[in-house]
Amino acid sequence: MNLATRKKAKPSFVCLRCKQRKTKCDKLWPTCSKCKSSSSVCTYEIEPGRTNISPPTTNSTHGGIKSITPSSISTSDSSTFTPYASAKDWEMKNFALRLWNAHEKLVVMNNTTIVDSPFAFHSILQQDLFSKALTTCIHGKILIDVERHRENASIDSEKKEMNLPISDIGPLFFIDKAALIFCDGTSKLSKLSPPVDFLYNTYDYEQAYPEERNDKISIDILLQELSQYLLNKHEVDTLLTEFYKAIYPMYPFLEISLFEGNMKEFLQPNNFNGYTIVLNDKKSRRNLETITLLTIILALSHRSLTLRNDILFEESSQVKANNLSLIAHKLISLMNVFTYTNEHTFCCLLYFFILRCLNPDQIDMYPSHSDLLNLKFLNEVAIKLGLNEEPFQYTRYIIEEDDYPRLFNLRRKLWLGVQFLKFQMSTPEGDSDILSLEYLRSFIKIDESLPELFEKNYTSTNNLDLSLMAISEDIYHFHLSLQELLTSCAPINGSSYLKEILNNIDRAKNFLNQKFPILLNSPEEPKLKSLHINVPSLFANGELFDLRTFEENETFMTNVIGYTSTMNVHHSLALYFEKKCFENPSEYEKYYHHFTFTAMQDYLTLLKLVSEYFNGSLAHLREPFGFVTQKVVWCSILRLLIFQATLLVKLSFKKSTCGRPAVFTGMEDDRNTKIIQVIDGLIKLMSYHMKLLIEIITSNLEKHYIGSFISVTIFRYIIYLVDTDELSSLIVDYWKSSANVNEKYRKIHKIVGLKWGLSRSKSFSIASKLNNPLVLGSLNLEILKILEKLVSDQEFSRNFSGDVDPLQNGVDIMNYDSDAFDQLTETDFERLLGFFPDLTNL
Repeated sequence: MNLATRKKAKPSFVCLRCKQRKTKCDKLWPTCSKCKSSSSVCTYEIEPGRTNISPPTTNSTHGGIKSITPSSISTSDSSTFTPYASAKDWEMKNFALRLWNAHEKLVVMNNTTIVDSPFAFHSILQQDLFSKALTTCIHGKILIDVERHRENASIDSEKKEMNLPISDIGPLFFIDKAALIFCDGTSKLSKLSPPVDFLYNTYDYEQAYPEERNDKISIDILLQELSQYLLNKHEVDTLLTEFYKAIYPMYPFLEISLFEGNMKEFLQPNNFNGYTIVLNDKKSRRNLETITLLTIILALSHRSLTLRNDILFEESSQVKANNLSLIAHKLISLMNVFTYTNEHTFCCLLYFFILRCLNPDQIDMYPSHSDLLNLKFLNEVAIKLGLNEEPFQYTRYIIEEDDYPRLFNLRRKLWLGVQFLKFQMSTPEGDSDILSLEYLRSFIKIDESLPELFEKNYTSTNNLDLSLMAISEDIYHFHLSLQELLTSCAPINGSSYLKEILNNIDRAKNFLNQKFPILLNSPEEPKLKSLHINVPSLFANGELFDLRTFEENETFMTNVIGYTSTMNVHHSLALYFEKKCFENPSEYEKYYHHFTFTAMQDYLTLLKLVSEYFNGSLAHLREPFGFVTQKVVWCSILRLLIFQATLLVKLSFKKSTCGRPAVFTGMEDDRNTKIIQVIDGLIKLMSYHMKLLIEIITSNLEKHYIGSFISVTIFRYIIYLVDTDELSSLIVDYWKSSANVNEKYRKIHKIVGLKWGLSRSKSFSIASKLNNPLVLGSLNLEILKILEKLVSDQEFSRNFSGDVDPLQNGVDIMNYDSDAFDQLTETDFERLLGFFPDLTNL
């Protein structure tokens, strides 16, 4: 059939939620009865009774350009500021887009080869020539300087002076201590890890030579190790209460009454104010599953306590957490959970995955590719268990299983658990596909809300779970809307379409602003009254859970993930149209300016949220839920830093280009002077923002998270280059000299080229592109003035004074630890090359 004659699909006159669930919709406007009864957002493709199709205009950012900041977050007068007076007069075309190619997502490093997610840190940097040139330059200089240092060729004791030439101050002066911490941390983690990884087993509990009783011997050994952590009844009860108050609400994956009922069968109080494990041979596997879950819970609670100022117990909580984690890993391997898969072993796997990801001693503060692979595996196990379907469809449970109501609730929680982990970890990475999207939809095709199902299912469902499920349902729907957005951005096959992406952004933001509005109270304003619920545990001794604070925390975290995701999309669209401007500026410049503006709006909203969390009206959320939330916030901080670095390097090159005589640039000197003035102001503001984030990391995260100290060192180096006005010249010098570098560094250039995709053989071509004024021609005075006004109007920008440096230090040359670094470089250089690329992953 000729595509031109094919009929367009008629718009649906039922609401989208009823359409997804395949239920009858009464088409009431603006909210149908079913959506109203379940407190769901009701949206239509077309308003009933109308014949034209138009996207919703509420909070829309793409018809006319409006502020996307939540109404409760003040952004001063910039909320109505638009890039063009005629923004509403032009209609966007529905371009077919290819935002990424396979080359930009390929990672080849050491012995690892992967195609990364669309918004992974590596992929974001790969999209932009200037970011790629910067990271290649820093990465290459680090490895070359390490080799020169090892050979005593460039850095010696005579250069430890405060007046070192800029050309001699390389990234090693910033990352030497980070390298030592990295090596020490890697060594410690290797000692704590069992000989197998999460996805493998070495032992089969059910089939291991029963005549020799190897299984009993192995279990006895592990239980003896575990019993050392059950000697203090008060400590165990406190740890369980900590889990129920600080971790379970964030990850409600178990059925408390079922877990504690199973635990009572083997955990007996003794006469020494402790607990003793007494196994029942008839229920050995179920007991072992519960013991494993208890061990993981104790480890999680110990790790949570390491972030508190008042550590309750004599021995270091982190040491106990590490030891319990090792015991739990051995128990999981002993159970052979991948052969004997069920809901209880899967619950153990989920919590063990969380235990590993929330380890403060982890070198990677962001999800590694192994974390994401493990999460994909858990998602596949959940589907294999059929958790994506409503349990009532499995009628044999109702007939044969006496305790099926609690089992059904457990199954629902486990599916939600996998999706919430994906929401926190893989959604900001842009990880999505159409099959996962369909599984998400299949879970909510029924007509009842989650609280209704839980209450209908089990009349004794506690108030805490009912409240958590009401919040969880909204988060699940928002996760679904983000997955629809990401799938539209990066289809497995074919092109993306601009209007579909923009409609999905609007739909996600409308839902976010309706269901998760941020309320920022000034210190003088009264805070919302607390709402306390009893912790439904036999071990909690009447402890109360503050539901209101938890709701605030979930609202904050959902906004952070939401704006991180939309910032990623808008930034990618801006980079796409920036490249297209080089081909046809008259056609694409307005698109580039529009998405540069909207990406900056998302960036400023996210920066405001992070700032309020650490230093403002949201700081009270850190104490009860910081163990979980701070890891999510840290990943967003890294994305903010990358956004800042990407803009700073472009501004630096734009300034360099405009600083040349007009005869070379083809521009008027007066206009160039104005551009440089605006760029100088914007550079000061953006570098100030970067320093603020570095100060937040230094003051709040470095103490507890090794990985935060390691990651921030590279951005300190970038700030140093910006402050000395050497950022663009350093990059150009690297690429100009790269072709003539000594042949002994060929291996280093091969490593760097494979990592970042910029080959040494194209050095002169790359340097030429970086200096070509046409490449950044659309970053003109018009959009620069708009960005400067938007940034300077923010409250935290208005506090900026050009004489104030939040870091209050420059390059601390006198603290450069040459002796320690010499000791490090005495190790095998091949091993060293494996460490330093990880330090420049950002």
